[in-house]
Order: sequence, then C-alpha cells, then structure tokens
Amino acid sequence: VHRFLKGDRMAFRLEVERNAFVGVWSVNLDGEVVQLFPNEHEKDNFLLAGQSRVVPGITAGGKSYSIVARVDKGIECFRVVASTNNWKEFRGMKFPAGWEELPAVESRRVFAVDASSYFSRPGPRLAAGVEILAELIHPGLIRVELPPASFASLA
Repeated sequence: VHRFLKGDRMAFRLEVERNAFVGVWSVNLDGEVVQLFPNEHEKDNFLLAGQSRVVPGITAGGKSYSIVARVDKGIECFRVVASTNNWKEFRGMKFPAGWEELPAVESRRVFAVDASSYFSRPGPRLAAGVEILAELIHPGLIRVELPPASFASLA
C-alpha cells in the first residue's frame, strides 16, 4: 500500500509476459473510474513481452507529462489489465441528443459491459455476468470480486 498526497506525481512500471494491450484505471470509493493509461498523451498501449514501460512516459511528440494525485476521500484502487485482444475506448463516443439529461447519466449509472465474455454464450462465465449486472444495478448488495475490465463507466 502506498499513500499519495495531493500533488504527488505517480508512475507505473508495466511489464507483460506475453505481448499485450495494457490499461490502467483509478477507482475511488464512489465507484468513479478514471482511465490513466492509455490516455491523450500516450495512445499506444501495446507492450512487448519482457520489455518494461513506465507510465507516464514520453509522448509521440517527444514531450513528457505527469499523472498527479488528487485528494479524494478514502482509499483509491488501481486496476491494471493486460489483454492479448485490443479493446475500444469509450472516450470520444458520440451519444444522442438528450443523453446528458437522462437520469442514469446524471447519476453516473451508465456502464458498458464485456458482452462477448460474460453474456453471449452459455457456461460458467454467464454466472459471472449475472454478478456483474447485480453489482451495477444494486451496488453493494452482494459481496463479489468483479473480474477486471468487465465493465466501464460511460457517464
């Protein structure tokens, strides 16, 4: 456990055993998810096996940037996911007119789920999909460890 103070610069050293696409997210106690990597400075999140990479690093334009700790209540977790399959980012998606006025969006209760992994075929992962939906619809009602990157906040 590491304690960051407001204004501290954070860095992550990432290394994978197989070539993989990597993502890093910060999750606070309120469930707010912030994608730290890939980001607007470093869009390429493909890492080669056995080669370490430090984030934040150097941008494609040769400039450096920082990830700075912010003050928040309670403990904040970091999720790091490596996948041999690339995923599409939700940032920059075009939503229909009136989207911002929807009650679910205003209360930050809109999520995208990994349907191909948890909902589209029968098997043991279908049960995990039901747990994911239960947590998203009724947070805290059941106590279950959700699979990393099984959902992303869209609001």
